[in-house]
Amino acid sequence: MNVLILSGRNHGFEESAEVICGFLTAQGDLSATLTEDKAILTSSELDGFDVCVFGTGFTRAELRSC
Repeated sequence: MNVLILSGRNHGFEESAEVICGFLTAQGDLSATLTEDKAILTSSELDGFDVCVFGTGFTRAELRSC
């Protein structure tokens, strides 16, 4: 399984993301990539990942019904 960890400055997640990445790569059957580049979400590279972990600096948005 190939995991993408999209990190950023959000409540210290950039520090936690490194720990998460290290833990995942220590597993024999997992591969993890850590990046802060949000452009990966719209690139063809995204197709190479099975799972995405988000902890970026996205701002909070109000949920509204359509």
